[in-house]
Amino acid sequence: MEIFVRPLDTVFLIDITTLDQLAFNTAAAPQRSGTRRGPTLKYLLECPDVPKVFYDVRNDADNLLNAHDISLKGVIDLQLYELAVRVGSKRFFNPLSLSIMNDIRPSESAQKQWSDWINNGQKAISPDLGGDLRVWDERPLRPELINYCLADVVYLPRLLDVYEAKLASKPEWRKKIELECQSRLKLAEDFAYEANGKLMARAPADWR
Repeated sequence: MEIFVRPLDTVFLIDITTLDQLAFNTAAAPQRSGTRRGPTLKYLLECPDVPKVFYDVRNDADNLLNAHDISLKGVIDLQLYELAVRVGSKRFFNPLSLSIMNDIRPSESAQKQWSDWINNGQKAISPDLGGDLRVWDERPLRPELINYCLADVVYLPRLLDVYEAKLASKPEWRKKIELECQSRLKLAEDFAYEANGKLMARAPADWR
């Protein structure tokens, strides 16, 4: 599990495979001697007052609820932000890669690095590309998997800034975003939810 803590400008990788529930239920060490311990990761993920940024929260919410009994709150879903500010057709959601290229426009070298991180990670884990999902259980974690995790979050703060600036002129979309985000989180409770369902890319009918 990867978490980009923006104030620290640092990405933390949390080893859920090794730590299991300890990763979520262990309180942070006290900042000073004699003070109380800090919050658990579970508390932070479930606290509505602590904003958590995702790009398409659906699969993460499903995994956290059904594998770890964590009900996400305080979620900012940038895939919904992108659709809200997009000019033109809103029939389909954009993948993270397209949003990065369209809205951040990294340098050619940065684009190549990000694409390499994604491609090398997929080659390591995808059976269709000669990989094996069991490599996630290897320790230490392979460098290509570490970079694959980084690719998932490294551009999220910049995307948030871009979309927040554009939403300033579209305040009517904020309520729609919030309602749709709650609908996405609710999907985690649906036993019929399909993580790779063919309707995942289709935008809500009232957004088009």
